[in-house]
Amino acid sequence: MSIGVGFAVAFAVRYFGQSHDRKFAILSAVLSLAGCVLGNYLAAIAVSAQHYHESIPGMAVALLPRLPQVLSDTFNPMDVLFYAIGVYFGYKYALVPLNRPAADEAPSAT
Repeated sequence: MSIGVGFAVAFAVRYFGQSHDRKFAILSAVLSLAGCVLGNYLAAIAVSAQHYHESIPGMAVALLPRLPQVLSDTFNPMDVLFYAIGVYFGYKYALVPLNRPAADEAPSAT
């Protein structure tokens, strides 16, 4: 999942930033890390909601003030590896240029 998060974030940053500069790669890496952490938080909420027979949105609102505690209680050392993979792919693929036709070029109709 962390590779998918890295790819998705890198693509979005390249597309909306309309560039592949280093600053966008750093932004992509930070957003990829945030996406991976958010994924872990949502997984913890889903498990907690199922355990307590609550709705997922209700559990998300109830546990939001305890976000750091939830993340630390559910932390696994393997998470560091997945975070690093997400950050790496987010950074690496944000540097790859998008192949877009120039504004003055009309796409060829064949």
